[in-house]
Amino acid sequence: MAKQKYEDMSIEELKQAIGKIEGKMGYTPRKLETSKDGALLLDPNNPHDREWFDNDEDYNF
Repeated sequence: MAKQKYEDMSIEELKQAIGKIEGKMGYTPRKLETSKDGALLLDPNNPHDREWFDNDEDYNF
């Protein structure tokens, strides 16, 4: 069976394809807490989150 192009896949098929790729890489996404209004709560002490805190002025916050 020929491999389907990503451009031709449905959203659900793309999610499954990403899951397979992540599984092969041993990647587990991090779960984030959310506020009551659904905003993601980032950790200013986490270097992966820090960029979002450091450039708020670029986004008029």
